[in-house]
Amino acid sequence: MRRLSGAREAQTRESQAGFRPERGCIDHIFTLRQILEHRHSYRRPTVIIFLDLKAAFDSVDRDVLWRSLAVKGIPRKYIALIKALYPYSYSQVRAYGELSSELMTTSGVRQGCPLSPFLFNFIIDVLVDLTLGDFSDSGIDLLPGNNLVDLEYADDIVLLGEDADEMQNLLNTLSRNLRMFGMRATRSRQMQDDVTGLDYIDA
Repeated sequence: MRRLSGAREAQTRESQAGFRPERGCIDHIFTLRQILEHRHSYRRPTVIIFLDLKAAFDSVDRDVLWRSLAVKGIPRKYIALIKALYPYSYSQVRAYGELSSELMTTSGVRQGCPLSPFLFNFIIDVLVDLTLGDFSDSGIDLLPGNNLVDLEYADDIVLLGEDADEMQNLLNTLSRNLRMFGMRATRSRQMQDDVTGLDYIDA
């Protein structure tokens, strides 16, 4: 676990704050607030899309998980050890005070396993890297040559940009990649500051 955690910190995107030491949701809230206040003061158009992945921990394709670990440079022996935890994983459902019989699970990460947050973050990293590959010039400029396109906290994703049409293309690309990964987003929320005011639009 310690070695996997070290690999996770070395490989992770800076925009991911979930399940990481000395990072938290409050950091991203502060960042977003500062961005909005600054850009509104300088009359810069801003589009922000908020996404929550639906049952993400339960639905991710496990083949995608193994490939994501390999892409992130996790040694094969560690991937093999993690795979050994999954061939015969089961779940139970409690209804009306009684547990159901065991149900074999073939997707998702194990509930309650201390490794699961680390594994899930690897998947989100690969998903976002794949999505943003064709949008390197997107986002909002923080400093010359330094754009911010995304923020993540576990399965919550925020996309930032200036052009609504470009953001729609980015959202469409992310949706396609989510389906490829065995996941999908709940109905998203878009916030657009057209300088004269803030509009909230279902996306």
